[in-house]
Amino acid sequence: MWYILKFEINILLILLMVIVVRSFSREHDRFNQPFVYTCYALIVCCSMHYIEAIVSYTNYSEVHQVLYVIETVLWIFMPYWWLHFVFEKLGYGHYLKQGAVVYLKKAPLVIVGIMACISPFVPLLFKLNLFGDPVKGSYTYVMDIFVALYTTASLALCLTTSLLSSNSELKKYAMYLTIPTIICGGIQTFTSYYMSNIFYVTETVFCIITFINVHEDRVFIDALTGLNNRNRFKKYLSTVMTSSSVNRSNMYLTYIDVDEFKKINDNYGHVVGDLALRTVAEAMREVGEQTRSFIARLGGDEFAIISGHNTKNEYDKMVESLSKLLDEKASANFTEFKVKFSLGTTSLDIPNASMNDIIKIADRRMYEQKRIKKINNAQRNN
Repeated sequence: MWYILKFEINILLILLMVIVVRSFSREHDRFNQPFVYTCYALIVCCSMHYIEAIVSYTNYSEVHQVLYVIETVLWIFMPYWWLHFVFEKLGYGHYLKQGAVVYLKKAPLVIVGIMACISPFVPLLFKLNLFGDPVKGSYTYVMDIFVALYTTASLALCLTTSLLSSNSELKKYAMYLTIPTIICGGIQTFTSYYMSNIFYVTETVFCIITFINVHEDRVFIDALTGLNNRNRFKKYLSTVMTSSSVNRSNMYLTYIDVDEFKKINDNYGHVVGDLALRTVAEAMREVGEQTRSFIARLGGDEFAIISGHNTKNEYDKMVESLSKLLDEKASANFTEFKVKFSLGTTSLDIPNASMNDIIKIADRRMYEQKRIKKINNAQRNN
């Protein structure tokens, strides 16, 4: 009875993960890639259990050896990519791309991969008994240590962000990620590699939960650029404006408008125009990650940044960094024209000012800068 149930559970898990992966297969949101890879890992693991059940160990011992080598690597792969997913979703993805951190995060994955490939010959991580079932090898505890390290790193980031971040939306999301990190990481650490079915079921359930959450986010995500849209911008700004004056004292709203965007569309077509908008979004995303700022596309060629800075000089450095980044990315994508922007900014701590008042001030200052630029350009042309 249990054998048949196990068979059906594996099939069900595979089908659920295929549905999730198919949903994301047509999307190009790089923030969801770690999640998609985790789903692929689950599909492979569950498929391997299915193959193992129908392939006789007596006749195909080599197949079982290969299957458990792959599953051993995938066992460490899933917490590795969950760490990646947590860092990306909480806006710390750039830290994982810096120098020694790249090698440090991959080291456990590489070590387990090498040990798994050796295990069929020397039972380091596993060996198969007479019935073809895996039993612990001499160094199976190494996998438990590495799983615990990946899980602890993910959990530490979630808790730190939920406790210390000034971004209320980010704090809520960090708390949301804390629950599956504790449950999935705990189950994987304490049930051990050879009771893995429990982990796969749990991991699949939370992948489904994450999948639902991501699709709920589509209401607040701009389809073209992947940035927050106007709905989320207003929701976030409203939350900030209702917080205490102390929290708003060093915060700024910046409205950004792409210069002469209509000319780009008219002269080079809407495909090029869309690429220009994505180029702006990519530069803003990198600056947003570096400065822990909220960024959004409001519609058309208008964008917004809500950021916190200790000094005006710090704010100016952010704008300068954005301008340089955009120049670099635009130069790589376009040779016929440059992509520039105008901006208007205002503090969020204006006495008695409502959210709409703040937006109007930033919008007015942005269009004032655009007007001055047009006058200067006309004078130079004359």
